[in-house]
Amino acid sequence: MGGLLSAATHPLSKYRHGNKPYAIVTGATYGIGRGLVFELARNNFNVVIHGRNPEKLHNVQREIIDLYPTISVQIAILDAAENTLSDAITNVVKELHVTILINFLGILGDGGFKPFEDYTDDSI
Repeated sequence: MGGLLSAATHPLSKYRHGNKPYAIVTGATYGIGRGLVFELARNNFNVVIHGRNPEKLHNVQREIIDLYPTISVQIAILDAAENTLSDAITNVVKELHVTILINFLGILGDGGFKPFEDYTDDSI
């Protein structure tokens, strides 16, 4: 394959449209979610990062801004197991042009992972 794709030819570029596109990443302080936040920032997306630990979120925010100073990084602090995620995210993004949502919430309640169609509306 030979090297990294440029931001202009990256497959994500089709989602980078309009004025200041944003991507929302839940579970953004660890693992794949954290890695995707940096990939999105590297590809000129502003990001909204979600997590339950304010210290970890602020650390990720600083790291992104240090590497990509032109990127805006908004934070949504919320423990999704205890609160309504939509309210926390809505308050942060209501004025933003969101073109991507990546959900990496770690949900292991009621027996672990199962097919999406097996979840009830309440559990989702």
